[in-house]
Amino acid sequence: MNIATLHYSDTETFHQQARIIYNAHRIILIQGFPLGNRERLLAIMSLFGTPQKEHYGPDHDYFHVLKALPVPMHDHKGHVITSSTHSVFDMHTDNYNKAAYALTIGLLCIIPAQNGGESHVVKLNNLLEKLDTETIASMMSAIWPHPTGFIPLLEETQNGLLIRYNRDAIEAFAKVKGTSLSSAQVMGLDRIDAAADTVKYTFKLKTSEMLVMDNTRFLHGRSPFEENSSREFIRWRIVEDVSTT
Repeated sequence: MNIATLHYSDTETFHQQARIIYNAHRIILIQGFPLGNRERLLAIMSLFGTPQKEHYGPDHDYFHVLKALPVPMHDHKGHVITSSTHSVFDMHTDNYNKAAYALTIGLLCIIPAQNGGESHVVKLNNLLEKLDTETIASMMSAIWPHPTGFIPLLEETQNGLLIRYNRDAIEAFAKVKGTSLSSAQVMGLDRIDAAADTVKYTFKLKTSEMLVMDNTRFLHGRSPFEENSSREFIRWRIVEDVSTT
């Protein structure tokens, strides 16, 4: 798998090219993005749709700083927020715990980890090619724990198949609901994770590089990094997509 790249410039030509590349591939790597420029970051976000305000942090801004904290953050259920740790972050899509998809996400590298901290992405089509029909069928069934009830992990829409996946969240919500995943469900999750591991594309973002991807057609994750690392990223999410208009 290759990711199309485009060097940043504050021009209409760049904006048009970024939209064209993203619409064609649903993923793009923007290089040379100026750090510390809020207005330019907001302008990039507007290319892809309506930004989502972050629910973590004191100011609930459109941006969330990702870094390992001495004391990791926890959500309102008491679960550790993995992005605030230096631990491995397994393959997932963002916003599993929300009613609506996060359609597009952006990850801007401020400081890469000296050791570890590689990014992984998995294209949905590549994942499905590695899965058996039984697993795919179970993914399309509304049997998976979610705050709203039970949902499918794979949804067929007029725009094609969309995925929503976060194993840690699925298992956590099963406990919250006082239920257990069936052995067939656990085996299905194992198959998804194993398949994702065989087709993941691994790379390391550098300072001023920003990865923008379709959160409904790509899974992403990261490798662990050293505990005292100064690794820092900025994440943003889009909840209403205008990239195909």
